[in-house]
Amino acid sequence: MLRASLISTLGDLGDAAIVAEAKRRFAAFAADPNSLPTALRDAVTYVVGVTADRATYGQLLALARNSTATNERLRYYLAAASARDAELARATLALTLTNELPDTIVTGMINAVASAGEQPQLAWGFVRTNFDTLLARQGPNFRDQFVPNFMTNFNDEAHAAELAAFAPSQSTTGGRVMVARSVQAIAISADLAARVLPAADAWIRAHKP
Repeated sequence: MLRASLISTLGDLGDAAIVAEAKRRFAAFAADPNSLPTALRDAVTYVVGVTADRATYGQLLALARNSTATNERLRYYLAAASARDAELARATLALTLTNELPDTIVTGMINAVASAGEQPQLAWGFVRTNFDTLLARQGPNFRDQFVPNFMTNFNDEAHAAELAAFAPSQSTTGGRVMVARSVQAIAISADLAARVLPAADAWIRAHKP
């Protein structure tokens, strides 16, 4: 578990050796699934997804579509959604409006674009533009829980204010409670970033080889 976690974290941070090895192992896995231990498949696939180009993105979607195992389909879909290329992120968001994805993973895909894919503003714009369609398919929890929780991908006052002014989520008691919690969480994150990040940057500069 620790090894897989370390691979995912270093890949997230763009460690060149880890990324290269993940790509090598994924290519070998595509030719022979037995070449990659089960315990490392999530981590390797995630790193490949984060750094995916158009060809790799298509490969991940093909693996998801061809798999009959729920956990495998989820692994490949979420890896594709983690791609940090903006055009691929747009393709993933568009996919959530189709009938290809089970409704149960749509919100996870949107969150993956925002968090692992580092495209929160792109995902938020998509949610706002397609809110009525997504609400109709996902139900009231999308309005009352998903949107407030999703906004914790941000840590600035402007997005906290935008959430507080988002009328659909403010239209129910449950929504208002979740909005208040998320606004508070955003404020805490903003304070933490303001206090900790400068110190972390200074430490890294002082200890960089």
